[in-house]
Amino acid sequence: MKNDDEKKKPSLVEKHALDRLDEVEKDKRKAYTKRDDNHSWQTIVVIIIFAIIVAMMLFSMKF
Repeated sequence: MKNDDEKKKPSLVEKHALDRLDEVEKDKRKAYTKRDDNHSWQTIVVIIIFAIIVAMMLFSMKF
């Protein structure tokens, strides 16, 4: 019985390899996780600045 229990338990090397494999899989999954789009305010600011620049260019051409 004792030999069967020892064979079922993974060795330290196997444990380390499994832990490292889990870490690698988590790193690979990070690329596919959906990110929160919390930068919508930055997009709005950029659009406003762009609109101001275009408006200034149009008014400077007329006058």
